[in-house]
Amino acid sequence: MLIHITSSILRVPGTLFDEPLSNLDAKLREEMRAGIRKLQKQIQITSLYVTHDQIEALAISDEIAVMDAGKIVEIGKPQDIYLQPKTRFAANFIGMTNIIPGRLTRGDGSLAIVQVPFGEIRCRMIESAASADRVLVLLRPENIQLTTFAPASPKNSWAGALKEKTFLGDFIDCQIDCDGFFLRAKIDPYSNITEGDKVFVSADAARCAVIRI
Repeated sequence: MLIHITSSILRVPGTLFDEPLSNLDAKLREEMRAGIRKLQKQIQITSLYVTHDQIEALAISDEIAVMDAGKIVEIGKPQDIYLQPKTRFAANFIGMTNIIPGRLTRGDGSLAIVQVPFGEIRCRMIESAASADRVLVLLRPENIQLTTFAPASPKNSWAGALKEKTFLGDFIDCQIDCDGFFLRAKIDPYSNITEGDKVFVSADAARCAVIRI
C-alpha cells in the first residue's frame, strides 16, 4: 500500500489523501502512519490529509485544520491544537478531555482562579480575561494525578471517590466523582487503587487551559 501511495505522490504533486487507512487494522494503521510521515519528509511535497482519526491527524500533520459541519473552526500545529485549543469543539474532538464549566473569580499573578462545581482551579491566565467571565476549564485525563492521601498543598487538589475504573493496557481509565461532578483520569496500569476508594485529585495549574464560553 505504501508503494501505491508513493506512486500517487510522485505522479500528482500536492496530493489529497482521503482517509487512506480507514480499512486497516490498528497495528497496520500505526505502521502506515509512520511510513507516510517519513515519505512526506523525504519527498517534501505538500499534501492534504483528510481523517476522522485524531491520532492520525496528530502523528502525520505539520498543521491541523479542525472542521465542524463543513466549516474550519480552528487551525494550528498539532501540539497547540492538543495542549492549547481555542474552542470547545477542538478540545473535545482531538483526544479525551474534561470540560469543566466555571466562572473566573480573580487572578493570581500569571494564573487565573476559576470557581467550578467542586471548588477552585488555578489555570493558565487567558488574555483579556475579566472577573466574573464564564469560562470552560480544559483538563486532559493524563494531566490528573490520583492518590489516596491528601497532597502537601491544597491548591488544585480536590477530594473525590473512584466510581469506576477500566484497565486498557498502557493505562487505567478512571471516573472520579468530585462533589457530583465526574472527572476522567488516566493512571498507571500498576496502580492498586480500587473502585469505591476515597481519592484526591490534583493537577498542575500550567496544564489546565481556559477558554471563554
